[in-house]
Amino acid sequence: IRMGCLITPLFFFLSPLIAEALGDGRTLPALLFFAPCVLTVGVSSVYDGYFFGQGRALPPALSEGAEQLARIGVLAALAFLIPRVTVAYRAALPALASSVGETVGLIVILLQAGSIPSFRRHPDEKKVRRQLTRLSAPLLLNRLCHTALRSLCGIVIPLRLMAAGYGKPEALSQFGMFNGMVMPLMFLPGMVSGALSTVGGPAVARCGTKKAERRLILRLLLSALGTGVLCAILLCLLSPVISRYFYRLPELSPLIRLACPLAVVLPLQQVSGGMMTGLGLQKHSLGASLLGSAALLLCTWQWLPRMGISGAAYASIVGHGLTLFCEMVYLISRTRNKDL
Repeated sequence: IRMGCLITPLFFFLSPLIAEALGDGRTLPALLFFAPCVLTVGVSSVYDGYFFGQGRALPPALSEGAEQLARIGVLAALAFLIPRVTVAYRAALPALASSVGETVGLIVILLQAGSIPSFRRHPDEKKVRRQLTRLSAPLLLNRLCHTALRSLCGIVIPLRLMAAGYGKPEALSQFGMFNGMVMPLMFLPGMVSGALSTVGGPAVARCGTKKAERRLILRLLLSALGTGVLCAILLCLLSPVISRYFYRLPELSPLIRLACPLAVVLPLQQVSGGMMTGLGLQKHSLGASLLGSAALLLCTWQWLPRMGISGAAYASIVGHGLTLFCEMVYLISRTRNKDL
């Protein structure tokens, strides 16, 4: 709550600068509507972690379901009631719906918790704060790394496309095709791998022996691998149908097929990251993410002028693949020793 109350006004204040850095002032309304999510997501995440740590997945699931239903309902209602608005505010409607959905999800999980957050000081607050900082700092930096990576890609990709000779509208259109159409398809296995990661992390932490750790990690990784491979095959086979009938852009089909390896790499990376958190390897996970992000940005910078938007797909495969490789090395080294 304290961090949210600090960051939310700061986000409001910095939104015009962020919109300018993104290269399109029309993103400002969406940024402003997203700002309340900082506080609501922060508090909801604390309760999610509390329930998952207890092995109770139902309360967070009900909260997430209520959030998504509210988000879809509000967005549909706004689109129906306000059919004619400027492009900037039309793009901001999903942000507004997200803020409403997050608030509904928070209310649902607070009702299940049976209490509201308290501002009373803990007797050992300083000690607890040090423990929380030590445990969460690497995870926080990891999340910031992913957020910064998405923001930088939103700036770098259009710039490098313009360096290749594209006009600004065409460069932004190409970026929108990749980031707003292709990448969401690659994250589809995350519906399964996200659940595996969230529930599996605490489960691995509760394992008493290396043998139990190895068995559980192997099962989770194989489940993520199977889900990713199946999704990649389906996306590859159905790419003409998806591009023609869903996006109405037949030229998108080759880019979807090109990015299909990400549908395998991303769920594996998500599960391996959750396992590393459960094993207390947050610092190693942060190092792997930083290395992969640096490789992704470097490849994006070098390849886009020569390959066009296809270079972004190749760069993403290399960057996320390098992160996954490093995390797998850490996991193998952590669990290879036999029990004493």
